[in-house]
Amino acid sequence: MCSRAILLNKGEIVQAGAAHDVVNHYLHAGHIQPSIEWPDPAQAPGNDIVRLRAVRVKTEAGRIADVVDIRNPIRVEIEYDILKPGHAIVAQFGFNTEEDVIAFIANDRDPAWYRRPRPVGRYISTAWIPGNFLSEGTMVVGGGLFSEDPWHEHCDVPRAVGFRVVDPGTGDTARGDVTGRWEGVVRPLLRWATERSAP
Repeated sequence: MCSRAILLNKGEIVQAGAAHDVVNHYLHAGHIQPSIEWPDPAQAPGNDIVRLRAVRVKTEAGRIADVVDIRNPIRVEIEYDILKPGHAIVAQFGFNTEEDVIAFIANDRDPAWYRRPRPVGRYISTAWIPGNFLSEGTMVVGGGLFSEDPWHEHCDVPRAVGFRVVDPGTGDTARGDVTGRWEGVVRPLLRWATERSAP
């Protein structure tokens, strides 16, 4: 995309600068939230088989969070009602960067329900993102529900929620003591081993 961007509001320039800074400002100015709910089932995305009720970003302890520490696990939940039995419903998340680059897509592969039709009821499916996996910046998450065998999309909400990953700069992440902006969607803290050979 572009390296620079301008954010306008009613014809007035709100911010101009590096694209990632402007997009981050836009996303965190009330446009992307860490939780969205549909309390009225008639207004909820879906159909007569399944209805999406909520998508939430939470800390490991279960608190809804719009900012998460890069070192800590993140849980992303999708809550839904199954209205008709006999369908192998699969929850799905799509994770995009603030530049709208697809970071990854995750399908529910919980072995307890994999390829099994679910009875009528309310469900919460949770995807866990390990700490020291994502890079710093804003992630925008879409949520959806589909059936397998045969495949059928029931609902898709592409920009449902969002959150910001921050690195505290304490030296105990993949960044170490290096400063400045790092490129990349992920920043895993990998296991390293170094051996000294004979001089």
